[in-house]
Amino acid sequence: MNILQAEKAGLEEIIDTLNNALLSARQIREAAIEIQKRVGRRQIRPDQVPPNLDQLMDRSVLELLHEELAMRQQRKGRVDARLAQLVQQEQTQIQFPKHLNDLFGVLGSKIRVLQDLNKYLASFAVAYADWSETEKKNLTQEAIRRLADSRTQIEYLLSFFASERGKALTEIQLEYFAEVIKLEKKLKNLSLQQKAFDRLLSLSEKESPLMKEILPLLEEKLAAQELDIRRSEAHISMQLAPQRAEEVQKQWKKDTGKTLSIPTPFDEENKKAAVDAAIESLFELEVKHTAMKKWIALFESRRSRFGLQSEMGIYQGEIGDIKAQQKALERQVNAYIGFPAQDMRQIQTLEGDLSDNEMKQLQLGEIGITRADHFQVQQKAAIMAVGKFLAILLIAFFLIRTIEIFLWRRLERKAGQSIPNLVRGMVAFIIYTVAFFMIVAFVFGKTITGLLATSGVLAMVIGLAIQMNISNIFSGLAINLERPFKIGDIVKVDGHVGKVENMTWRTTRIRSVWNWSVTIPNHQAAESVIVNYSGQDVWQGGSVYLEPGQNPAEMEKLLTEILERFDAIKEPWVMYAGFNDWAADFWVYYLVSYTERNSVRKEVHNAIWQEFSQRGIKPMLKKFHNVT
Repeated sequence: MNILQAEKAGLEEIIDTLNNALLSARQIREAAIEIQKRVGRRQIRPDQVPPNLDQLMDRSVLELLHEELAMRQQRKGRVDARLAQLVQQEQTQIQFPKHLNDLFGVLGSKIRVLQDLNKYLASFAVAYADWSETEKKNLTQEAIRRLADSRTQIEYLLSFFASERGKALTEIQLEYFAEVIKLEKKLKNLSLQQKAFDRLLSLSEKESPLMKEILPLLEEKLAAQELDIRRSEAHISMQLAPQRAEEVQKQWKKDTGKTLSIPTPFDEENKKAAVDAAIESLFELEVKHTAMKKWIALFESRRSRFGLQSEMGIYQGEIGDIKAQQKALERQVNAYIGFPAQDMRQIQTLEGDLSDNEMKQLQLGEIGITRADHFQVQQKAAIMAVGKFLAILLIAFFLIRTIEIFLWRRLERKAGQSIPNLVRGMVAFIIYTVAFFMIVAFVFGKTITGLLATSGVLAMVIGLAIQMNISNIFSGLAINLERPFKIGDIVKVDGHVGKVENMTWRTTRIRSVWNWSVTIPNHQAAESVIVNYSGQDVWQGGSVYLEPGQNPAEMEKLLTEILERFDAIKEPWVMYAGFNDWAADFWVYYLVSYTERNSVRKEVHNAIWQEFSQRGIKPMLKKFHNVT
């Protein structure tokens, strides 16, 4: 193209030069003719005429200039035509990829939209039974949230009261809301499908003008490919038959109006390889030509009324079907949530006058009617719940008063001291806690398993913190109820022997035989073995060792008489136990009050000693053993 433009510029300069030369030649000839005329009219003398006047009047110079100018203008015309052809080809080469890229972009967008559309259609066709567990849980949660949002504050408060029918109506409302959500999901899916078909319709409208622009360009390429094939065939013919090269060249000029250069004939040594290469190149051109024809046929088919127009008609039909489905689903949704006023007027227009009940059902929908029934049921349940609430509180109150009158006061009179407020408070707390659980279970209809578990943990924590105090207090109650001992008794508790000085709800204080003050926690006292010596008779005595020569019967009689002298002694018992290598052993035992045991033992020992001294009986040296 640059060479042609340079040649065009040179031709324009030559043409301008020839035009100027032609103009000058015309002026010179006209001047020479005028001189010749003046010579004929004798206005100019012959000696004044230029010697080359005849040459200046010759037309051959003008004709030569005209021929050269025409030749140069013809050449410039061919250069302009070739330049225009090259510019058009360049524009075609620029426009064709652009249009083709635009078309590919449209087709790529349609493929993506169709992929999305297939997903929407597959999702729309999925039944609820085929939903995943996560989707079902999400549906239930959304239904619960919508039910909660639809309730007023009064309805929310009334929902706390237990009612089997109210619970059933709530379940029905949840099912209705779940159906509404499923229908809304389908409506959303249909809306996405409609947008997809609208997008396909829009892309098809963009596709039509692009195909209209591309088809002529494809046809131009097809014509160029056909010309290349003919040129290649001509070249091969001229190379195979050099003697017919000029004939082929002339025929080409005649058919196409273009000049075809004569190629070099095939070298005889490499003729076969050269022919194969030429045929392979020609075959490649034929393949491209066939592919281009198929593309053109495809584009023409797409532009026909059975192609793109039919496809757009299908899209429009699908959009119409989607709108009809949307209308049907919207009517189903309104049947649940109620029809708006505009739709109510349309229904009246279509179906005529409706009864008040029918109008109410259409206006409120299934959810609204169920909601009204639920409100009435919960109102009655609230009244019953208030009655149950008051009854449980009254029962708890009277139970606490009964325990106060018939238990605590009797214990206080029996124990001679007041019951700790902690015990009263704990019992009242337990009663009111049970009443609270009953209210939760029977008034509000809630399961108390979790509440019991939480309360159990809390009670365990508090119990662990004050378990010793509680144990001591309740052990004190048990001790006061059983009365194993009282103040002033001589007892043995947890290995400690002494006199009971004081008893509280938490501890018992004992004065030991060594005059020590021993404070024993009641839980320890209640768990240990308690021996109460007060008011009890105990066996006391031991062995008396005499000379083996003493009469056993007489000695038994004598010792028995000595024991019978004391009024404090009950059931004296004496027995000859035999003798050993150094003395005869007599067992002397008697039953005596625990509180008098020491004094009686002293007197018994003195009486035995005095009696033996008077009778001259000498006891063997052996200590007197106390069996207690």
